[in-house]
Amino acid sequence: MEEEAPIKPLEIDKKLKRKLKKAKKLITEFELAQSNDAIKRPGELLDSPTAQKKFKDDSKTLIDGVKPRLNPEEFKELKKQLQERKKYLTSLPRFYLQNAGLSASLGINQETRVPILVSDVQQMLLYGLGGNTVCHPPDRWCCLQKYTQLTHIVVLILEGLSCHDFFTYEHLLPKLTSIFTERMEVMSPFQYGNDVAQEMACVPLSQSQKQNILNKYGTLEAALQSKEVFKVFRALFPINFSETEAEEEDTMSILSTNPTSLMPPEDMFPRTLLLLSLQQMVLEDYPLPFEFEMETKYAEFKMTRNRYKEVCINSPIFAVDCEMCMTDKNSSELTRIAIVDENLQEMMLDVSTTLEDVQKTIRKLLPRDAILVGHSLNCDLHAMKMIHPYVIDTSVVFNMSGIRSKKAKLSMLVEHFLHEEIQHQKEGHCPMEDATATMKLIKLKLAKGFRFGDALTADDASLVIPECQLTASIFNQTARANKAVSVIATESILEKYKNFSIGSKPGSFLPISITNSNEAIQRLQEATVNNNMSIAHLNLSKKMKNMDKLMTKIDTMCENVFNHVSRNGLFVTLFTGPNQKPKISQNDESDSKPKLENGEISSIINGSNHFSSTSTESNSQKYSRSKLRSHQNGVCFVRINTQK
Repeated sequence: MEEEAPIKPLEIDKKLKRKLKKAKKLITEFELAQSNDAIKRPGELLDSPTAQKKFKDDSKTLIDGVKPRLNPEEFKELKKQLQERKKYLTSLPRFYLQNAGLSASLGINQETRVPILVSDVQQMLLYGLGGNTVCHPPDRWCCLQKYTQLTHIVVLILEGLSCHDFFTYEHLLPKLTSIFTERMEVMSPFQYGNDVAQEMACVPLSQSQKQNILNKYGTLEAALQSKEVFKVFRALFPINFSETEAEEEDTMSILSTNPTSLMPPEDMFPRTLLLLSLQQMVLEDYPLPFEFEMETKYAEFKMTRNRYKEVCINSPIFAVDCEMCMTDKNSSELTRIAIVDENLQEMMLDVSTTLEDVQKTIRKLLPRDAILVGHSLNCDLHAMKMIHPYVIDTSVVFNMSGIRSKKAKLSMLVEHFLHEEIQHQKEGHCPMEDATATMKLIKLKLAKGFRFGDALTADDASLVIPECQLTASIFNQTARANKAVSVIATESILEKYKNFSIGSKPGSFLPISITNSNEAIQRLQEATVNNNMSIAHLNLSKKMKNMDKLMTKIDTMCENVFNHVSRNGLFVTLFTGPNQKPKISQNDESDSKPKLENGEISSIINGSNHFSSTSTESNSQKYSRSKLRSHQNGVCFVRINTQK
C-alpha cells in the first residue's frame, strides 16, 4: 500500500496565512461594526464612505506589532456576533422617500418642489399600523419597509406653523433638525377649504369598500345615514351646495340637468363612484387650481365654469377626446376636439379654429355638474388648457393587467369589451370615434356593475383606488387591524375628531382632553406606552406673537417626545401651515377667468388678486409668489427610532 505524500511546510504556511488573514479581517469588521452606529445613522449597513475608509485604515494596522490570531472558538463566536448584527440591521423598519416624496423634499429648490398632501401622510400612518389590511402602500411618495416591526406610531401636529416659519427659525430648532433628516413640504388643507382634523380623520373609501357598502345598505343615502361613511367636500373648486341657487345659475348653460334625484334606470350603481379623487388627479397629472401652479404651470388655463354644482347620481356625462400635433416650437397643440353626450351625439358644433373659441364654447356648453370622461383625460385637458373638477378616466377604471400602473390602450379596451375596432384610419385617429368609444365603455361599466372591467377590484381587494367624496372614519379602519388610536387635544379640536368617530368600534378611538401644550406633551408621552398610535394635535396660531420663544419651546417639545419613542417607533411631526382660509374675492369675474370665491385659492400680492402670471412679470414678483407659497404650506418630518 502506497503511503500518502507528506504535506509540505510551504502548503501548511499558506493555509495558516489564509486563516490569519480571515481572522484579521473578521476582527477589523467586528470593531468597525461596534463603532458604525456612531459614524452614521443607525439602521443601515456598513456602506458609508466614512465606514469604508475606516475599514481600509484599520486593516493596515497590527495589534501589538503582530498579526491577530484567533483560536477556533473565538473565531466561531466572532462570526456568530457579526451574523446576528447583520440580521438585526436587516430586520429594522425603514422609511425612505421615492417619486413624489423626493419632489417634495425641502432639500431641493422651491421652484421645482411639489408638496405632498396631508392625506399622503395619513396613508403612510395607516399602512404603518396595519399594512394592506387597512390601506394600500403609500408608494406614491415613500416606502415603509418592515412595517410589522414598528412598535408604535407617535404623531405631533402643530397647527399654524408653516414651511416659511421652519426656514426662518431653523437656527432655533437644533434638536428637531438633528432628529429629523426627512423633511417634506405639505400642502395646507386650508388651501382647499378643509381642516387638518377632518383630513386626518377621514379615509378615502376603497373600491371594494364601496361595493361592500352598496351590498350592505343598498343605497349611498342609507349608508350616509348610518354614519359608517361620510361625505367630504374640498373647496378647491367653487361649488354651490344650495340646489336652488345652482339651478338658477344653470339656466345660463346650453344644456340643463335632470332636476330629479333618481339614478338613471340603466345604471347599476351611482356614477359618482367612478369619479377620480383629488389624490388620483394629482397622481395622474390632472391640471388643478392649486395656487402655486395657477401662477406658473397653469397660468394660461381656464376653468370650464366659473362656479360648479354638487355632482350627483344623475349628473350628465360627456366624453371628450382631442387630437394634438407637434408645432415648430416643439410643443403639442390642439388641432381637433370632439365632445359626445350620453346619447352619442356630437356636441361641439360651429367652433372656429382658435383655442379661445373652443374654451368659450365649452364653458357655455357644459352644465355646472357635468362629468367629463376620457381615456387619459388629463392629456386632453392639458391640450384644451382647461380645468374641471368631475372626471372619469377609462385608463384608471378599466384595468386588464392586474397592475395599477400598467394601462391598456383605448383600442385594446374597445376590442376586448365592445368587440369593435377603432383607430384604423390612414390619416390618423378620429376624435369623434374615440370619444364615442369612451362613452360606450363607461355606459357598459355602469350597466354591468362596479367591478366590471377592473382586474384589481375583481380579484384583489387590497389594491384599491381612493375616492375623495365618500370617506370612512380612520378609527373604523384601524379597528380592522385591532389597533387603538388616542387623540390628545383641546375640546374644540376633539369635537372635530368625534364627529367622524360615530359608529366606530368601542376602544378604537381614545380621546384625551387637555388645556395647554405642556399637558399635551405629558399625556402624549404617557400614551405612547399603551396605544398603537398616539396623536397630539395643538393649535398654536394664537401663540405666534413671540416666535423666538415659541420655536424654542417646540424644539424642546420634539426632543421630549422623541425621548419617549421606543426603539423601532415611528415619530412624525407635522407643521400644517396657517389655519386660515385664503382671502375671498367677492367681485364677479368675466368668462375669461375663473371666479375666486367660496374657498377657491386666490393669491394676494400687494393688495390685488392675481389668478395667472403674465409673461412680463418681474423677477421680484416671481420671488414674492414663491415666498408666499412657503407661507401657506407646511412641513412633514418623519423618523424611525432605530437607536438601541
